[in-house]
Amino acid sequence: MTFLEELKDQLLFDYQNEFFNERGMGGKYRLTLAGTELFAKYLKDPSDTKEIVELFQKEKLASAVDFTEDEFQINEVLHDCVFQPLCAKFLAIGIQPMCCPLTNALMKAVELQSGLSPEMLPVEHEGNVCKVGVGKMGNDNVVDAKGVF
Repeated sequence: MTFLEELKDQLLFDYQNEFFNERGMGGKYRLTLAGTELFAKYLKDPSDTKEIVELFQKEKLASAVDFTEDEFQINEVLHDCVFQPLCAKFLAIGIQPMCCPLTNALMKAVELQSGLSPEMLPVEHEGNVCKVGVGKMGNDNVVDAKGVF
Protein backbone atom coordinates (compact mmCIF):
# COMPACT_ATOMS: atom_id res chain seq x y z
CA MET A 1 0.00 0.00 0.00
CA THR A 2 1.41 3.39 -0.96
CA PHE A 3 1.52 6.32 1.43
CA LEU A 4 -1.26 8.06 -0.53
CA GLU A 5 -3.50 4.97 -0.36
CA GLU A 6 -2.86 4.62 3.36
CA LEU A 7 -3.56 8.33 3.90
CA LYS A 8 -6.83 8.08 1.95
CA ASP A 9 -7.96 5.08 3.98
CA GLN A 10 -6.97 6.64 7.30
CA LEU A 11 -8.70 9.96 6.56
CA LEU A 12 -11.89 8.25 5.42
CA PHE A 13 -11.81 6.07 8.52
CA ASP A 14 -11.21 9.04 10.82
CA TYR A 15 -14.01 11.12 9.27
CA GLN A 16 -16.55 8.30 9.45
CA ASN A 17 -15.46 7.25 12.93
CA GLU A 18 -15.82 10.78 14.29
CA PHE A 19 -19.21 11.08 12.64
CA PHE A 20 -20.20 7.74 14.19
CA ASN A 21 -18.99 8.94 17.61
CA GLU A 22 -21.18 12.03 17.26
CA ARG A 23 -24.29 10.55 15.62
CA GLY A 24 -24.15 6.78 15.98
CA MET A 25 -25.39 4.64 13.10
CA GLY A 26 -28.02 7.28 12.34
CA GLY A 27 -25.19 9.23 10.73
CA LYS A 28 -25.18 6.78 7.82
CA TYR A 29 -28.32 8.44 6.48
CA ARG A 30 -26.27 11.61 5.98
CA LEU A 31 -23.65 9.81 3.86
CA THR A 32 -25.75 8.08 1.19
CA LEU A 33 -24.67 10.51 -1.53
CA ALA A 34 -20.92 10.39 -0.76
CA GLY A 35 -19.15 9.81 -4.07
CA THR A 36 -22.27 9.72 -6.26
CA GLU A 37 -21.61 13.05 -7.95
CA LEU A 38 -18.17 11.90 -9.12
CA PHE A 39 -19.52 8.58 -10.40
CA ALA A 40 -22.32 10.40 -12.28
CA LYS A 41 -19.68 12.50 -14.05
CA TYR A 42 -18.21 9.31 -15.59
CA LEU A 43 -21.48 7.59 -16.47
CA LYS A 44 -23.72 8.09 -19.49
CA ASP A 45 -26.70 7.03 -17.38
CA PRO A 46 -26.28 7.14 -13.56
CA SER A 47 -29.42 4.99 -13.20
CA ASP A 48 -27.91 2.10 -15.21
CA THR A 49 -26.62 -0.42 -12.66
CA LYS A 50 -24.87 -2.46 -15.37
CA GLU A 51 -22.90 0.60 -16.50
CA ILE A 52 -21.99 1.37 -12.88
CA VAL A 53 -20.60 -2.14 -12.33
CA GLU A 54 -18.62 -1.84 -15.59
CA LEU A 55 -17.15 1.48 -14.36
CA PHE A 56 -16.09 -0.14 -11.06
CA GLN A 57 -14.15 -2.77 -12.98
CA LYS A 58 -12.77 -0.42 -15.64
CA GLU A 59 -11.40 1.96 -12.98
CA LYS A 60 -10.13 -1.00 -10.91
CA LEU A 61 -12.28 -0.08 -7.92
CA ALA A 62 -13.00 -3.80 -7.62
CA SER A 63 -11.52 -6.72 -9.55
CA ALA A 64 -14.95 -8.33 -9.90
CA VAL A 65 -18.49 -7.39 -8.94
CA ASP A 66 -21.32 -9.88 -8.56
CA PHE A 67 -24.66 -8.18 -8.53
CA THR A 68 -28.09 -9.70 -8.03
CA GLU A 69 -31.41 -8.00 -7.54
CA ASP A 70 -34.89 -9.02 -6.56
CA GLU A 71 -38.06 -7.13 -5.71
CA PHE A 72 -36.88 -6.02 -2.26
CA GLN A 73 -33.09 -6.17 -2.21
CA ILE A 74 -29.89 -5.75 -4.18
CA ASN A 75 -26.95 -7.97 -3.27
CA GLU A 76 -23.50 -6.74 -4.19
CA VAL A 77 -20.33 -8.82 -3.83
CA LEU A 78 -17.16 -6.80 -4.34
CA HIS A 79 -13.85 -8.60 -4.87
CA ASP A 80 -10.63 -6.71 -4.05
CA CYS A 81 -12.50 -3.44 -3.48
CA VAL A 82 -10.28 -0.37 -2.99
CA PHE A 83 -12.27 0.42 0.16
CA GLN A 84 -11.74 -3.01 1.78
CA PRO A 85 -9.07 -1.79 4.20
CA LEU A 86 -11.47 0.90 5.43
CA CYS A 87 -14.34 -1.58 5.79
CA ALA A 88 -12.11 -4.06 7.63
CA LYS A 89 -10.98 -1.36 10.09
CA PHE A 90 -14.55 -0.59 11.10
CA LEU A 91 -15.56 -4.23 11.41
CA ALA A 92 -12.43 -4.93 13.48
CA ILE A 93 -13.63 -2.46 16.14
CA GLY A 94 -17.20 -3.76 16.02
CA ILE A 95 -18.74 -0.94 13.99
CA GLN A 96 -20.55 -1.41 10.69
CA PRO A 97 -19.19 0.91 7.97
CA MET A 98 -21.44 3.95 7.71
CA CYS A 99 -21.03 4.27 3.98
CA CYS A 100 -19.50 2.65 0.92
CA PRO A 101 -19.04 4.90 -2.13
CA LEU A 102 -19.54 1.94 -4.49
CA THR A 103 -22.77 0.95 -2.77
CA ASN A 104 -23.84 4.60 -2.75
CA ALA A 105 -23.55 4.69 -6.56
CA LEU A 106 -25.86 1.67 -6.82
CA MET A 107 -28.29 3.11 -4.27
CA LYS A 108 -28.44 6.35 -6.25
CA ALA A 109 -29.23 4.36 -9.40
CA VAL A 110 -32.11 2.61 -7.61
CA GLU A 111 -33.38 5.98 -6.38
CA LEU A 112 -33.24 7.44 -9.91
CA GLN A 113 -35.09 4.39 -11.29
CA SER A 114 -37.79 4.18 -8.64
CA GLY A 115 -37.98 7.53 -6.90
CA LEU A 116 -37.57 5.69 -3.58
CA SER A 117 -34.55 5.87 -1.25
CA PRO A 118 -32.82 2.53 -0.61
CA GLU A 119 -30.78 1.72 2.50
CA MET A 120 -27.39 0.04 2.89
CA LEU A 121 -27.72 -3.10 5.00
CA PRO A 122 -25.00 -4.59 7.24
CA VAL A 123 -21.73 -5.48 5.52
CA GLU A 124 -19.94 -8.84 5.67
CA HIS A 125 -16.21 -8.96 4.98
CA GLU A 126 -14.43 -12.23 4.22
CA GLY A 127 -10.83 -12.07 3.01
CA ASN A 128 -10.81 -10.02 -0.18
CA VAL A 129 -14.60 -10.01 -0.52
CA CYS A 130 -17.17 -7.53 0.78
CA LYS A 131 -20.83 -8.50 0.70
CA VAL A 132 -23.26 -5.61 0.87
CA GLY A 133 -27.02 -5.74 0.76
CA VAL A 134 -29.18 -2.79 -0.22
CA GLY A 135 -32.76 -2.77 0.97
CA LYS A 136 -35.15 -1.14 -1.47
CA MET A 137 -37.83 1.09 -0.08
CA GLY A 138 -41.37 0.52 -1.18
CA ASN A 139 -44.97 0.58 -0.14
CA ASP A 140 -46.56 -1.35 2.74
CA ASN A 141 -46.27 -4.61 0.76
CA VAL A 142 -42.50 -4.59 1.28
CA VAL A 143 -41.23 -7.08 3.83
CA ASP A 144 -38.12 -6.46 5.93
CA ALA A 145 -34.97 -6.95 3.89
CA LYS A 146 -33.11 -10.02 5.05
CA GLY A 147 -29.65 -8.42 5.36
CA VAL A 148 -26.69 -9.74 3.47
CA PHE A 149 -27.89 -12.60 1.29
